[in-house]
Amino acid sequence: MCSSNDNQFELESQLHEQYAINNNANVGSFVSFLAALLALFGFFGYAFVFSSNEFSSNGKLIKDGIMSLDVFFLFSIIVIGMLFFLSLISLQLGYSSRSNQIIIDRIRDRYFEKNKKIIFGKSYSPIGKTWCSFVQDFFNIFYWLFFCGQILVIIFSVYKAVQNSCLCNSEWGIFVIFIFLIQLLAIFLTLCFRCRYFVKYCNAFEEKVAEKMIKKSCYITRIKLCKNFKLK
Repeated sequence: MCSSNDNQFELESQLHEQYAINNNANVGSFVSFLAALLALFGFFGYAFVFSSNEFSSNGKLIKDGIMSLDVFFLFSIIVIGMLFFLSLISLQLGYSSRSNQIIIDRIRDRYFEKNKKIIFGKSYSPIGKTWCSFVQDFFNIFYWLFFCGQILVIIFSVYKAVQNSCLCNSEWGIFVIFIFLIQLLAIFLTLCFRCRYFVKYCNAFEEKVAEKMIKKSCYITRIKLCKNFKLK
């Protein structure tokens, strides 16, 4: 008969293996993020090049293949909204990988206390990450790319608005201010969500929280093992 400690070790070892599988599966997200980033910048670049510096008149949004300025601003809202949601997705996936790494690090502390640093090295430790680096791997890179993309959208939108000399003396001024407020709100919310996840990351190192994470993960693993055993 196997002891409870052996069973627990087996469960946590399988959790360790599952983490490695999940981590490798996340690499597939790299291609999706890259394709989305290129598509959005291509979409926005097209709207920027083929748009005039004047607003529509008499309901004509497109004239001779050139979009009016109000259409460009609507495109900018769509692009910055997509960049915002992509930044949240990359943030959530990156933090999820980091939280799994915290659990695995606790397991290593339990079973590899003496040789942990020799076996795994410092680069595998989730401890001591800053606000800028607590999101794991390339998810962090794409988060900042999406964030910088939002800033670029605002910069090009300001450039387009400045080119319109009649902006301050027309009713379109309120429309442009509204557009800029939405764009700035997207920037603000992107940073707020990162702060929220960073607080969760810091709290995960509290002893009670970390142990709860391990117990929950082991409980899920037990359920999967029981289902597999019944199927067999």
